[in-house]
Amino acid sequence: MRDQTFQVTDRSFYMGMSDWTCGPTEIDHENTLEQIRLHGDLICFQFDDGVPWPEAYASSSYGEDLREKILGRKLRLTKDQKIYLEIGALDAERSHITGYWADTGGQPRPAPWDSLAIDDPKMIIAYANYCNDLIAQFQPTFVNYSLKCTDFLLNAPND
Repeated sequence: MRDQTFQVTDRSFYMGMSDWTCGPTEIDHENTLEQIRLHGDLICFQFDDGVPWPEAYASSSYGEDLREKILGRKLRLTKDQKIYLEIGALDAERSHITGYWADTGGQPRPAPWDSLAIDDPKMIIAYANYCNDLIAQFQPTFVNYSLKCTDFLLNAPND
């Protein structure tokens, strides 16, 4: 029984996988993407390393690192893959607003963005612009734009 290979030609669900790498090396990342290409109907792209706050607010060009990550993910798609897009506004602990995606993700938010509350109109506009831009670029089937927001309410109830 262990030597048998089964070919599934039809199923009632999407086989979905995240592009989160299964190991620490670039080879591991390439292997992850190859398995998704071969076996996945749906790929989850996570954008939770920060937000390009001032650029998104001004609808201007993002830093090179983010532009390369967007392009790299778009180039790895197969024509029939569905996309589940996750966009995060919170840090990894879900207790603060996410940082700034500048030259790399996870940078501190620059002034005045470092002092703005999550419900400040500028923050809302910047985040909405960022989400709308990623949606326009990826044309996802599914979008999650509020990752772990209930954790934020538990971790920072006064913010």
